[in-house]
Amino acid sequence: MKRFLIIGICLISASAFGQRSKFKELPKAIIKLSPQHLVRNGLRAGVEFFNESHRFSNEILIEGIYSQQNVFDDPAAIGKLSSSGFIVEYGFKYYVSGLKVNKTLFSERVSGFYVGMGVQGGSYKEVHGINHWPKNSVANRYDQVGISSQIFNFNVIGGVTKEVAERVYIDAFIGAGIQTGGTKISTDKIDIQEITNRIDGTSGAGLFTRGVIPRVGIKLGIAI
Repeated sequence: MKRFLIIGICLISASAFGQRSKFKELPKAIIKLSPQHLVRNGLRAGVEFFNESHRFSNEILIEGIYSQQNVFDDPAAIGKLSSSGFIVEYGFKYYVSGLKVNKTLFSERVSGFYVGMGVQGGSYKEVHGINHWPKNSVANRYDQVGISSQIFNFNVIGGVTKEVAERVYIDAFIGAGIQTGGTKISTDKIDIQEITNRIDGTSGAGLFTRGVIPRVGIKLGIAI
C-alpha cells in the first residue's frame, strides 16, 4: 500500500512539474537600468525587445551624465568641477538556445545565454580646475580647462540574461570594444600632455579613452 502511495505522489508531482510551464510567460520586453554608470554620475536606462521566438533581441539604452561641484567658496578649486553629456547605445543579441523557461522541482525561471554586438555614440564634456606652470612664466597659475569629446564605439559581447525573482532580471556580460572620436580642449595655455596626465583616470569608464577597451558589467531589469 505504501509503495502505491509513493508512486502515486511521484506521478502527481511529475505531472504538475511538466504542466507548470503553461502558466509561465516569456517577457515581450525588459526595461533595464545600468547601475555601474552611477559612479560617473550617469543614468543609463532603456529597453530590450524580443522577437516572437525569443531567439533575437534589440536593445536601446540612453545615458544622461551630469554633475556640478559648488566652487563659489573656492575659486581656485582643483580637480573635476563639472561633467555633462549623453550617450545612445544600440545592441543586437542572439540567444544561443533561445530565452526560455528553465524548470526545477520548486520553481521556474527564465534565462538564456547570448552573443551580441553593439554601437554607441555621444558627446561628453568635463571642466577641470588646474594649477600649472605656464611656459615662459615665473609664477604658478590657476586655470579652468574644458575638455569635450565626441564618442563612437563598436563592441562585441557575450552574456546571460536570467530571472532572479518574479519578473526581475539580471543581465551580466563581458566583451570588448573599439572606441574612437574627437577631443577638443578649450585652452592653449597649458600643454596638452600635462592636461592628459592630470585628468587621467578621473573620467569614470574611459570616455576619453581611444582604442580597444574592455566591456564588463551588469544591467538590472523588470519584465513587461
